Amino acid sequence: MQSAGGGPAADGGFEFNVSLYASDTGGTAGWQEKALVAVVKDGLFRLTLGQIKPLDGKIVSENPYIGISVGQEPELPRRPLHSVAFALRAASAETVQCSGCIGVAQIDAKLLQGLVKQTDLSSYVLAAQLASVAQSGSYSDLKGTPDLSVFAKKADLADVAKTGVYGDLSGQPTLAKVGTACGTGLFVHGLNADGSLQCAAPLACKGCVGKDQLAADVAAAFLSTGGGVVKGALAVDGKLQLGKSAIEGGAFAAVDVTKAACDPSVAGQVVLDVTTKRLFLCDGAAFVRIMTCQAKCKAANQVPCGQPVVSDCGEAAGCSGVGTLCDSGAVCEAGTCKGYGQVPAAAGKSCKDILAKVQGAKDGLYYVNVGAGPVQVLCDMTSDGGAGYTLPTGFATDGNLIRYYDFAQKKNFDFKKNQHLSIADGFYNATKGLNLDKLGTGGAALPYAPNRTLVIKARREFGLSGTQGMVFSTNVGGQNDDGITIANDGIGTRTHGDGFQLLGAKVSSILPSTTSAKTFAMKIASNGATFYTGTVRLDPQDVGIGGNYDSCQVDAFVLGVNQFNYDPWDNGAFYIERLMVFNAELTDQQTQAYVQALDGF
Repeated sequence: MQSAGGGPAADGGFEFNVSLYASDTGGTAGWQEKALVAVVKDGLFRLTLGQIKPLDGKIVSENPYIGISVGQEPELPRRPLHSVAFALRAASAETVQCSGCIGVAQIDAKLLQGLVKQTDLSSYVLAAQLASVAQSGSYSDLKGTPDLSVFAKKADLADVAKTGVYGDLSGQPTLAKVGTACGTGLFVHGLNADGSLQCAAPLACKGCVGKDQLAADVAAAFLSTGGGVVKGALAVDGKLQLGKSAIEGGAFAAVDVTKAACDPSVAGQVVLDVTTKRLFLCDGAAFVRIMTCQAKCKAANQVPCGQPVVSDCGEAAGCSGVGTLCDSGAVCEAGTCKGYGQVPAAAGKSCKDILAKVQGAKDGLYYVNVGAGPVQVLCDMTSDGGAGYTLPTGFATDGNLIRYYDFAQKKNFDFKKNQHLSIADGFYNATKGLNLDKLGTGGAALPYAPNRTLVIKARREFGLSGTQGMVFSTNVGGQNDDGITIANDGIGTRTHGDGFQLLGAKVSSILPSTTSAKTFAMKIASNGATFYTGTVRLDPQDVGIGGNYDSCQVDAFVLGVNQFNYDPWDNGAFYIERLMVFNAELTDQQTQAYVQALDGF
């Protein structure tokens, strides 16, 4: 076998289809075998024909043409089928001469008709091999005969089945005979003159006691169906129907209350729910659970806020007080649930925290936990689309407050929306606020006139020995070094001259610690700075070193330092957490109140 390229086909197994035809083209195959598998090696293969479909000697003897196809490919050109040398030798046997033999040609064909070869008798059997019934045809010679014992034999049948005679019947009805008996279903009504019997049908009974009446009379002997009392034990075999409720086997009938019908026709029915194993009562519309109680008073925290305390039976008798139960985060106060942040007991962490937990929270006063405990603050819940800013109380009504910055909450945004400060983000700390260290002239100027009041919550993270640096400038132009300066333990205004004298207070008096923020107030004037704590007023004192103090130029309050004579802190910083700028000079009492309020959160 060759490939399409002309060389030997690839080695392996192939499927062949072989057909024999009478001519080299056309016609129908006289013999055919399909799906013959042969192994091809170097283009050579071998097929044994006739194993599936035996070859007909007549076809082979007619010099047929052989056609071969591989798999599903078209059939190859047909080739004539020739004899090989051994086949020619075998063919000579037909012409061999036999001395004294009688060949097929010498036998009349008529004599061979009707004769079969032994091999043709393979489908027949010998008589000795046949079953007995095949030779006798007798039913008794059959094997595996059916059991007919269930059928009656003629001898077992009653006589009437064989004769059909009325007289052969047993249990015959009594027939009317003159003078002897009445027929079945009749009774003797009387005698005739000749002595024969008078027969008649049964008479209707008037005033007789029937079976129904008898049953009712017997039942009434121990149980009145119209009312009464059953004395002794009452045994019921089956279901006992008590009005609309059924008791079966000593218990209420078990049903699925989610599927069972409950309407006015079965109102009052008591059943046992198969799922919850609880008793339910049909009220005519739906099944309601039958509860049990012990008349024990509930705890106040189990009763809604402001409602009277009752027992587990729903009764107020024997119980006292009112409930305190409120939703999560709320507290019962004076019979009303106060929400999160509305009372000290439910103080929030911050206004932002309250806004996150109380849906639709409005601007107003709330309680938040700061430091020592709950403090009332003003919450701005609407600015910036609802940021939840925490403000000291009184901001909403004090018209003198023109600036308020909470640098720990909102960096550089004035809560009264008057001014945004353009200070780089690098100077803010998420919890400590605005860091003035190295801010330089990059700060922002706020409107200020002498003796206006400033309230500042700040912290220092530097020591009070050998350090100095200008904290705030009081001159917008920045052409001199007038402003608030810290030197050692002194803080106050300084002159722009050659001297270095401070008029103010001690730093340790207003910012005693480096670990927490503290609030102080300040009024800047040309003749010095006045400081306030929550309880003390500190008038300007000489707290610096150097020459004489003349006067300080005040025309602004600048978050940042003047460009002259600035020395950074020794590995420290100065943070402002909150800043309030008032448009007028507040009284000492007002100033100290704001210091206390700002210091409280």
